[in-house]
Amino acid sequence: MRRLKLKHPKTIIVGLTLLVMIMYVFVWYFTHGYESVSQAVFVRITTRRTMHLIAMVISATLIALSSLTFQTITHNRILTPSILGFDSIFLAVQTLLIYFLSSQSLLISNPLINFMVTSLMMIIISVGIYQPLLRRFENNLALLLLFGIIVATGLRSFISFVQTMLDPNEFQSLAMLSNVTINNMNLNLIGIISPLMVVIIVLFARLHHDFDVMALGRSHAIGLGLHYDRLQSYALILISLSMAIATALVGPLSFLGLMAINASRELLKTFKHGSLMVFGSLVGVILLVGGQLIVELTGFVSSVSVFINLFGGVYILYLIIKESYL
Repeated sequence: MRRLKLKHPKTIIVGLTLLVMIMYVFVWYFTHGYESVSQAVFVRITTRRTMHLIAMVISATLIALSSLTFQTITHNRILTPSILGFDSIFLAVQTLLIYFLSSQSLLISNPLINFMVTSLMMIIISVGIYQPLLRRFENNLALLLLFGIIVATGLRSFISFVQTMLDPNEFQSLAMLSNVTINNMNLNLIGIISPLMVVIIVLFARLHHDFDVMALGRSHAIGLGLHYDRLQSYALILISLSMAIATALVGPLSFLGLMAINASRELLKTFKHGSLMVFGSLVGVILLVGGQLIVELTGFVSSVSVFINLFGGVYILYLIIKESYL
């Protein structure tokens, strides 16, 4: 049986990205039956939805880039930072900050300081834990998955335990920090994070040739002159920052990166990280913005994270079964 092959997949991806972005900003006007809307109201609503769109584009881009990089350093198409518990680390750090310092602390009340401290803790934990693990078990998928499940499950259980000991007011503050969705995101963070996001994307992009070499494996990459361990540590730092930004803006989206990167691999039929970075990010934007648009058009029957995790879980099962037959 011949496999279906799309003509001009890059053009289709770019076109769909622009379509869902434009629809998200303006479709509310045509679907809510407004007879007349003043110019001031139209501008205010459109501006707010544009800010939401920027946050989703930032998050989808960083999740896609970090997922692609993580798959490269683990040499596996199934693993992503979320699957190995990076977003759980973010929530655990927030919980501990509130438990020990209270919600009135400057580390909690100031969004910029809170983000900086949380990101720093994520970098220390991820590099300290995952780099030795990847160095020793990078070719053992079963052990990496097992470790990721243990870390994610253990941290979620720990978070639940600490929450039971919090004062009700402190618990409410934690819920506002941890239960982030697209509809209640902190728009004040966007102006702070956007310049950092651009820097991270540039740093990822500058390394795409090194990642091409890294994908050949440790021995081949070192033989070609690549500083493998140093690049791995550097990549984990960028991944930690990316996951911190994405989780702070739109909350945990476990399978978005998995679907975006693997779908772009299937569509483009390439292993070059330069192309995968660009079009994987665009596919991530399509999935996240398009999913949120569907949620709104169906009356908010659920959240976009539920749909992404549902289809992502099915997709990872498909990938596992597919890999077993290769």
